[in-house]
Amino acid sequence: MTYSIHPPGHWRIDEARVNVGVALVHAGRFADAERELLSVYQGLGVSRGTAAEETQLARKRLVELYERWGRPAEAQRYRNEQR
Repeated sequence: MTYSIHPPGHWRIDEARVNVGVALVHAGRFADAERELLSVYQGLGVSRGTAAEETQLARKRLVELYERWGRPAEAQRYRNEQR
């Protein structure tokens, strides 16, 4: 049995997926985390807007991913978008 509070594509699902991305970062699965977080960031940007708190959190998690992954140029790119 599948239980869902929100319909497919709802922004709250993307908001929760940020945690999946963070867990992947902590597990050292950087490529998987990147795919998840980029998808979430883009989805929230469309559904909530780039200034929304949820979108900004996803962007922050991308910065953290790239810093841990040793990819400072990508981290800086998303850090600059926060301004």
